[in-house]
Amino acid sequence: MGSLNDEVQNEILQTIKKKKGVLQEIADALSGDDRKDFIEALHDKTISSQALAVVLKRRGFIVSNSLILSYRRGGLAYEVG
Repeated sequence: MGSLNDEVQNEILQTIKKKKGVLQEIADALSGDDRKDFIEALHDKTISSQALAVVLKRRGFIVSNSLILSYRRGGLAYEVG
């Protein structure tokens, strides 16, 4: 077993990988203008993360507004595209 710090860093990386999947899976499931609009909305900080999460839920995608906020703040180590 590694150090506590190693375990924490590993847990962070695993969490990032899981979260990456959610937003990228949504982008991958959408096509055409919907995909383009989703990616633009995801990057547009003038659009409420809560509103985006609600609209996505109506379309069958479960995502928290906190995940969207984390992505927008650069808290996730990937770019949806």
